[in-house]
Amino acid sequence: MTFCRVQTIISLLLLSCCLLGQNRELVIKGEVLDANLNEAIPNVHVILDGGLNGTVTDSHGLFEITVSSQEYVKLVFYHTSFELDTVIVDFTTKMPILVKLKDKQYLQEEVTIKAYKESLVKGNIPGKILLKQKDVLITPSLLGEPDLVRTLQLLPGIQSVNEGNSGIYVRGGSPGQNFILFDGIELMNPSHLMGIYSVFNPFLVDNVSFYKGNAPIRYASRLASSIIVNSTENKLGDFNWSVNIGNITSNISYLAKSKNNKWFTSFGFRRSYIEGIQSIADLILQDDQNYFTNNKFNFYDFNGKVKYSSNCNNFVLSWYKGGDYFKYNRNENNISLNNTWGNEGVSLQWRKLITTNFSMNTSVSYSGYDSDLALSIVSQDLSFNTNYQHYQLRSDYLLLQDKSTIRFGGIVQHRTITPQNLDISLNSDEDKLSTKYTHRIFELYASNEFNIFPRLQMYLGGSVQLYQLSEKTMSGFSDEANLDTERDSDRILGKGLVTFNYQLNNDASIKASGNYTTQNIHLTSIASIPLPSDVWMPATQKVPEEVSSQFTLGYFKAFSSLNLEFGIEGYTRFLQNQLVLNLNVKGENVADFEDSFFKGDSKAYGAEFFIKRNSEKLNANLSYTLGWVKQRFDQLNNGKWHDAKYDRRHDINLLCSYKLNEKIELGSVFILATGNKATLPVGRYWMMGNIANDYDGINNFRMPLYHRLDLSVNYHVKSNLFKESVINFSIINVLNRSNPYFIFYDVSEGEENYQLDIKAQQVSLFPILPSLSWKVKF
Repeated sequence: MTFCRVQTIISLLLLSCCLLGQNRELVIKGEVLDANLNEAIPNVHVILDGGLNGTVTDSHGLFEITVSSQEYVKLVFYHTSFELDTVIVDFTTKMPILVKLKDKQYLQEEVTIKAYKESLVKGNIPGKILLKQKDVLITPSLLGEPDLVRTLQLLPGIQSVNEGNSGIYVRGGSPGQNFILFDGIELMNPSHLMGIYSVFNPFLVDNVSFYKGNAPIRYASRLASSIIVNSTENKLGDFNWSVNIGNITSNISYLAKSKNNKWFTSFGFRRSYIEGIQSIADLILQDDQNYFTNNKFNFYDFNGKVKYSSNCNNFVLSWYKGGDYFKYNRNENNISLNNTWGNEGVSLQWRKLITTNFSMNTSVSYSGYDSDLALSIVSQDLSFNTNYQHYQLRSDYLLLQDKSTIRFGGIVQHRTITPQNLDISLNSDEDKLSTKYTHRIFELYASNEFNIFPRLQMYLGGSVQLYQLSEKTMSGFSDEANLDTERDSDRILGKGLVTFNYQLNNDASIKASGNYTTQNIHLTSIASIPLPSDVWMPATQKVPEEVSSQFTLGYFKAFSSLNLEFGIEGYTRFLQNQLVLNLNVKGENVADFEDSFFKGDSKAYGAEFFIKRNSEKLNANLSYTLGWVKQRFDQLNNGKWHDAKYDRRHDINLLCSYKLNEKIELGSVFILATGNKATLPVGRYWMMGNIANDYDGINNFRMPLYHRLDLSVNYHVKSNLFKESVINFSIINVLNRSNPYFIFYDVSEGEENYQLDIKAQQVSLFPILPSLSWKVKF
């Protein structure tokens, strides 16, 4: 009997093992890519064939699903823009799996308009613009290279501004109110070569998310806009070299992916060599005819990425380093200007798919910015240095549900800012001032994007922030002994965003939004001097954080049959605690550097119009912005409202590119805009033996009308030596328009006593400038 019982128990155990083996759980992890571009595809539905179990890929194309299986399962991959695909997976399949989806076979025009409707009509956040690398590359190549920031500046609501001004002005905002994130690295200055080039290597950029004021709460670090740039992480082939050689700059980039798809590496290096053109010009031109006699500039940048994928974990290391040098001399007027600036940074990201609909992205990063300005005018010398260092740890979480998308996370930041190392010399008098701040930020945020009704979508997000100014050191001020180290009180800051999108039909929608944003860092400028004289300043008790409220309302329409899209959007913004640096005070008369600022308010309002046509051969974009920007400071202009120096009433941009045939592509850009404002004297007079200026208000002078026409031609050369070979010829400022960089007055003694000879002098940077470049891939 005992033997029979043991035999029965063993039989039952073996049977249960067999039954359990027939219903084992299979955990399937993988990545979904575009078969043509090898780019990650988000929001792909991964469904068990014949069942209800399924999931959706995250923003990086990753997914994880757990199923019960006897032998194998069949997964169905579905996305509206790609062909349906099925994959069979069993217990011997090596994880993670790689799935590549093919584009649906529409006509080119239909694909274009469909993409527009997805972002323009159905996008939930007003003012959002999504650009891919191909959108940047299709823009006419000027000075031999396409450029991301130049592409953005052709869009409505973004001012094209002038040469020599590298800032991005969005809906009346200042350059310091833009949050620029490149592969997790915060960049403080986005431009090279006085605004002609951006810091982004166009051949390594994968996608750009641009938000005009209404940034998702996780990116709402600035008042005007958020620019989120991601470089390429996936490319076809084992490796790919790309070289772009021009007569002004050269660019080399490298992309490589391991055969097991676990490792990906990319890097790019750019360098200008305008000094070579200067050497040639010195040989053939007289000094008074040689533009480069008084101007010298160059730049470089180096950035890259290394990505490692293991199961549903991705580790990404990214870096950036770049710098600029600009020099202007006018010996006959005793004017000299030297300016250097540069960004640097590194970030490490850990992306993990935790469950089928829950993912995490944790990152640690460092970014830095340094700027030096040396200005000499007659007997006055000014040396100005500003430095910014930023360390950050953040963790972001994404939860995908059937009718909502929930995001939440936390951010810890540590900043060290030196807003000024200032040295001012006037005749025999000299002032040296220095200030340094250290502060910490702790922030929590959450947002939800969901459907209220089938046609009505809503986004709701908010964050709370603890801001601590931990240390301040100063030198050169009257109360220096008492203010060497000082701690500011902590404060709680908040942000909020709500948006609505009502779809009238599949081709039209009405969008509205309202947001409240705070910014704990200021970018100020020297009043009345239109030069790169910017100063970063953290928020303190005396210099409170900037505050903005924005409201928008817009109508968007896509005409699929005509390959057209149209949009009109109105906006109004109210800003508080805007700063302007006052240099008319001496260090011994100021107890604190924070007393050197004028504090005031600003308001901006306007309307944006655009119409775009995209087809297989012709791409055209016409945009017009009508806007007003007003400021008010109690200490300036008798406390009255006045135009901001970046006020621009009208701004028209026309972009066209035409594919003549398989070998030739033509491109053009035309910009017509109202000139910026400047503060210039309306007269001068003698006072006690000295010359005094007479001013009539702030920003009382409007610069001349700004316009520029640029042309480019791409010629594709067939070659057995290279994967791709393109020759580009471009001309910037075809009409040779002398657009003003800044205006000054040349003052000299007259023939009689107390007589002054005064002449206005305009400084322009870029005349007509041709460029030839050659791009090859191998």
